[in-house]
Amino acid sequence: MVRELVLRSGGLGAATFGAEPDGVIDYLASFLGSPTADSGWIDSDEFALCPGEQIRRIEWGVLRLSFGDVSSFASGRRHVYAWQYGLDGQIGGEPQGLRTDEGVGLGTPVADLQAAYPDVALYEGDEELFSPSFELEEDFFGFLTGLADDDVVTEMFSGYFCGE
Repeated sequence: MVRELVLRSGGLGAATFGAEPDGVIDYLASFLGSPTADSGWIDSDEFALCPGEQIRRIEWGVLRLSFGDVSSFASGRRHVYAWQYGLDGQIGGEPQGLRTDEGVGLGTPVADLQAAYPDVALYEGDEELFSPSFELEEDFFGFLTGLADDDVVTEMFSGYFCGE
C-alpha cells in the first residue's frame, strides 16, 4: 500500500508541496493511519530560523512532514512544504518501504542509488559536521553511511528547509 506514496521532489505520493494541510494529513493517514506525533500549530520561531508566523510538524514514525504559512511554495496561508524520511538515520522504523519512482529508499546501497540516478551528486561530508550525502535535485537530497558501493541511504529529504 505504501507503494503509492512515492518519494519525490514535488511532494509525497499525490500530496504536493503547497497543498493545504488537512487534505495532506487525511491523504497520508489513509495509508499510514494516525500520526505518531503532532506539534500542533506553533510560533515559527520554535523551530529556529523558519519564516512566517506558524509552523507544524507531523510524524508517522520516521516520516516527518513540515507545514507553515511561508515557504517557496506558498505564502500567507498554511501549506505543506517539506518531508523527511528516516529521522536521525533510523533505518527499519515504520513506515517501511517508501521509495522514489526509481526504487530508492532507506537502506538502498550507494551502488543502486547511482544505477537508478546516474547524475546523482555524492559528497564526502565532514566527520565533525555532517554525514556523507547525496543530491538528486536542489530540493531532493539525503544522507549516507559512506560513499562505498555497499554503504546505504539513511535519511531522505525534499522541499523547503529552514534552519534548526
